[in-house]
Amino acid sequence: MFAPFCKIAPLFLALLVSSALLPVDAHAEEKPLRVLRVKLGEGKQDSFVAGLKRFSEAEGFAIRVVDYAPMGGKGIFIQMFRHEVKIYGANPHDPRDFGLSFFESSKALVSNDSLDVLTSKLTSHIGDASSSVIIK
Repeated sequence: MFAPFCKIAPLFLALLVSSALLPVDAHAEEKPLRVLRVKLGEGKQDSFVAGLKRFSEAEGFAIRVVDYAPMGGKGIFIQMFRHEVKIYGANPHDPRDFGLSFFESSKALVSNDSLDVLTSKLTSHIGDASSSVIIK
């Protein structure tokens, strides 16, 4: 009875989670303040997620991590929220190529200096898992 649902459940979950990551308010066209492209070392995905959790705890972010497995892959959605900044991340195509995008979460302006500090702290927390970090 549940066998057909079990086959589509991972796809359904991935679609549900991806729709939750999309903004649905007036800021739907909002461009990220900053984007990080992180190349993970071989087998370092768990270490990377642990680093993101340490960063979120140290910097006062709420964090949500959702695993999904499209086409048998190992994908992750990340959401981190704080009063002035929200960070969304995913690796939809390659488990070793991760993108993190920073957005304003309030009307208050986020300075480049505060983004520089957050970026530096985040990269220090994930440093042992990444082979490279590109800041855009």
